[in-house]
Amino acid sequence: MRYAGKGLSLSDFSTPGGGGTAGQAAGSGKKVADIYSSIAANAPRADEQAMVAIEQRALNRAGAMKADESVYSAKKLAAARLESDKLIADASKPESSGGGIGDFIGPAVQIGAALLSDATTKHNIEPLEDALTTLRNLKPVTFYYNEEYSTSPERLHHGFIAQEYKEVMPDATYYDDSIGKLAIDTGDLIAILVSAVQTLESRVTHMEAKNALAGAVR
Repeated sequence: MRYAGKGLSLSDFSTPGGGGTAGQAAGSGKKVADIYSSIAANAPRADEQAMVAIEQRALNRAGAMKADESVYSAKKLAAARLESDKLIADASKPESSGGGIGDFIGPAVQIGAALLSDATTKHNIEPLEDALTTLRNLKPVTFYYNEEYSTSPERLHHGFIAQEYKEVMPDATYYDDSIGKLAIDTGDLIAILVSAVQTLESRVTHMEAKNALAGAVR
């Protein structure tokens, strides 16, 4: 029979010749004591094993908590993105009822960009020119979403085709890796529409003044 730690056998516990004098017995007793001391010294301590087990459980728990936190953060980011897309889509369409993914317009960052209108956040600021030409080249369409992209495929939508939109406003068109599709930012149209209305109003005012002057000369 072998023992852990020193490779001890049962013969190590016996006295020579199976008997002997008192001196032999004392020597044998010392040998047995030494053997037990060796076993105790080499055997793993229970309290150390318990500490190792506790530390391992703590590490496992920390890893699980970190994984849960990563999943929670990913879900929170996805929810924020969906909410921002909905807000932008609702603000840019005459109707906001019904399902569908809209025109895939506006990533979550657009909310931040919309709020950052302070002049100190921008550079190379120039007046918007020729807005009417931009509007003239856009191609508004009506359409229905395919069933796999809408919860209300029967609803009629008004908007643009991203491939056509890109030809006129390339900086407001981007590829969204999360959906694997082209997407557009219709928020830029607000400034273009305002500029176009101002241009038309100026022209109408000029024509009215010209006609009034011509009538007064007669």
